[in-house]
Order: sequence, then structure tokens, then C-alpha cells
Amino acid sequence: MGTKNLNSATDLITFTRASGGTALRKISYGSELVTNGDFDGNIDGWTGGSYDAVTGDLSLISSGFVDAYQIGFDPTKKYLLTYTVSEYTSGNISAYDGTKFGSYTNAVGTYSIIISPDVQRLGVRGQNGPVDAKISNISVKEVLYDQPDGTLQLFNHPDNVPRIEYDADGTVKGLLIEEQRTNDIRDSSNLTSSTWIKGVSVTSTTDSTAPDSTNTAYYISNVDGYRDLLKENTVPLNERVMSVYAKAGEYHWLYMLSTNSSGYWASQSFDLLNGEVGTSYRIGTPSNLTDAKIEPVGDGWYRCSVKGDATNTSSIAFMVGDTDSIPWSTTFGTAGGLYLCAAQVEAGAFPTSYIPTSGATATRAADIASIPVADFGYNSDAGSVLVEAQRFGTNNYPRSVMIDAGNTHVKGIGLGAWGTNTSLTGYIVANGSVQAAMDTGNAGTSAFKNSLAYKENDFAASRDGNTVITDTSAVVPTGLTTLRLGRNAVEAQFLNGHIKSIKYYPRRLSNTQLQELTT
Repeated sequence: MGTKNLNSATDLITFTRASGGTALRKISYGSELVTNGDFDGNIDGWTGGSYDAVTGDLSLISSGFVDAYQIGFDPTKKYLLTYTVSEYTSGNISAYDGTKFGSYTNAVGTYSIIISPDVQRLGVRGQNGPVDAKISNISVKEVLYDQPDGTLQLFNHPDNVPRIEYDADGTVKGLLIEEQRTNDIRDSSNLTSSTWIKGVSVTSTTDSTAPDSTNTAYYISNVDGYRDLLKENTVPLNERVMSVYAKAGEYHWLYMLSTNSSGYWASQSFDLLNGEVGTSYRIGTPSNLTDAKIEPVGDGWYRCSVKGDATNTSSIAFMVGDTDSIPWSTTFGTAGGLYLCAAQVEAGAFPTSYIPTSGATATRAADIASIPVADFGYNSDAGSVLVEAQRFGTNNYPRSVMIDAGNTHVKGIGLGAWGTNTSLTGYIVANGSVQAAMDTGNAGTSAFKNSLAYKENDFAASRDGNTVITDTSAVVPTGLTTLRLGRNAVEAQFLNGHIKSIKYYPRRLSNTQLQELTT
């Protein structure tokens, strides 16, 4: 059958995710793709708009709307579109993708957006006339993934694009596989909006190190010498997990709270200078917040998260701190603040990747990844699978891989948990109502290497170099068609983690090989 080596985790994968999805990824941008982007003496190459010979700019003048665009872009790709508004009088100016447009801009300045051309067009639109504005530059560059010159950023991938995620130090984690989740915060991408009740001062700022692909962060600071809240009044924390990206400013203690109008609250502090979890406090009925975590994402930024239980029915809030102390217990000596972006509250026991929202809650669809067995030389009589992965969730029965018949989660061969929510190694063999399973212990949420070998009445598995466990009574199921990545055939029991590599061998490796390959 030969050996097939692939350099990319996505070379063979059939992948869908019917919504965008963020991940910390290496992103860079290709060469300039528009012609005459600075309108050097004319607007040749552009459709729409007019030329202002006095200023040398593209003019957007209309009583209703006007577009200026170029064609020939690939609707399946993402592009960085940047435009500069040099003069502004009236109307709403935005990026334009052929049928839709981006957020409005209503002032002189340079604006950027990551965008896909809906019908091969990219440019700008002026609408809600009268429109009267001038554009001095338009640039379009293709978004490139995983290049050596790429910079890590919290990038929002297009629909149906797999996410390869990295650690803050640039080490690749692997293919991100997550279940469906919803961000219950209505305006996570704009902390200055009216959906947030602001006791603190909140201002938008451009930070070249911000983990969001637009480099937008929000500076929150005390305004009266006391600790004050930035609160989302409609989002409770009961049986949900709250997370936010944060960076130290003049002060480096962040408090994340569940608070209500009766004066009851629970809080968790985070040290943004040293990257450490602080102390939990509470007053009144809310339980202490639990499972606090702080994860570095580069350039001084951290993702902080904490979980509430059924009694945390109050609103969520953030506060600036100058010490690891009880919120509201002291006053500030001098004015100062810290930086936040990408806030999230989601139903579940652990945080998943950030889901941007703008004015309403939003849902990220699950990552659905598979490979037909016909594409990699599957041997129905005997074979071996080696998986290197890492899990961050604590859900029941997570799967790292399954080889199945495509219509049921019980007919197949798989690596994953069996019987507990933390055991990560084992196999499942099922043919109709006959099932067999085993595992090699509790691997928690750390990185792991699993191996599985199958042959009629000769199954074996090992994890992280542990002693091989065997089974001499299992039957190899017939009619298996698909290798699933990070889930089972009925789109459940997701890994909620990263798959760094998968190796398939069309033969039954020896027990010694299974153990050595996972060491």
C-alpha cells in the first residue's frame, strides 16, 4: 500500500464549521493586490466614485449610496482591506465586499477589516446619504496562515476553515476541535457600547499587541479614586464560565465578578503582571467562583477565566485592582487602569475559543472534521493508529479519533474515553450490539499520546509509554467508512482540544512499537 506523508493537518481533511471561529494563529499578509490604490493622478482600475483633481483623492459623493471597488478576488479567501478617509462631511463609510458592508466609519482616519469578497469585489461604500467623503488610499492583501513571518493573533477564521492554533511561544498546538457554544455577552467586541454599564472610564485604543486581529483593546480606569464596575447587566454567571483577554496598565490586578443590586457578589482576582490567579471573595448568597485560570497569549496579554455555579445568578462585571484584596475595600492612590478585550460568558464547565459579538449573542458551530478511509489506504483486517493531542475540556466521553460506519457512534474502532470523563486512552469496538472497551488510566487535560492496534482477536492500546493493555476477544467491525477527528459519528462527544498529529499504519504494530511510539 505504500506510505503517505502529509505536511499539513488539513491536506486530506473534509472539514465544516458553519460559522467563524477564533484561534491564536500565525497570521501574515501577502503583497498588495489592488492597482492604483493611492489614486496617483486618476482612479484608473476602480469602478465607482469620482476623482478629485485638487486633493488627488477618490470622492464618494451621492444623495443615496455610492460604491468604489475592484474585482477578481477569491470569495473563498480572507483579505485585509485597509482604507483611509482623508476628508469627511456626511454619510456612513464602510468596507464593501460586493453585497454586504462592514462597520460604519464617520470620521477622518485609517480603518482595517478582515473580509471575504462575496462576489469577487472589494472596496468601499458610502451610504445613508447625503454622502460626502474622500478616500486617499485603499489596500487589499491576502491573509496568509502559518508563514514563518506570521505574528500570533486571535484571528477569526472564515466559515468552514479549520483552525490550527499555537501557544504564546509560537509552538503549534494542532487542529482545534470544539463543540458548539454561544457567547451570551451581547457586545463583546465593543466595551464602550451602551450594553455595558460603566462606573469605570472605558476608552477604545489601538494596541499593536492586542490579541484581536483588529488590534483593538479597551482601556478601563478608575474615575473617582474608588473601585468601580464595568458590568453587563443581562448576563448571569450561573452554570456558565466567564473569560476575557487582559493586560496590565498602571494597575495589574483584574477582578472578575458576579454581582447584583442587593449588594451580594462573588469575585476572583488575577495578577496580570506575574500571570497568576489571585484570591476568591464573596459577600452574601453567591458561591465563590471556581476553576480560575490564567493563560498567557503573548506580549503581556492573558486570557483569564472563572466558572460560576447555579447560585451565581447575578450580572457579570470587571474591576480594576491595585492589590489582591476584597473589591471596594480601598481607594486608589492615583488614577490608572488596565486593558481588556474579547469578553465571553458561555454555558459549560470550561471556556472555549472566543466568539465575537456585536449587539447580540452569537453562536460558534462545532468543528466537524473527518477523512474517508478510502483516502489513506485503510486496511479492514488489521491496522494501528497513533494520535498526539491535548484536551482542555472536561466533558464526558471525549473522542480523539473514531473509525466508524458513518451512521452510528457504536459501530467502530476508536481512541477516546470510555466510562469516565477524564480517561483519554482506550478503544471501542462495536458490531451491532456487541461492544468492548478498555482504557489505560486517567490522563486529565494534559497533552497525551495514544496508540491503538486492531486485528481479529488481537487488540492493544497504550498511552504515554504505559504498559500495553491487550484484548484477545474483540471482533473487527465491518463496513467502516470514515475516520472522525475529535468526535464520534453522531457529532457528539467532542475532544474539545487540539489534535497535533495522526499516524495510521495499515498493519498491526507490535506491542513494543505501540509503547515506544507513545513514549
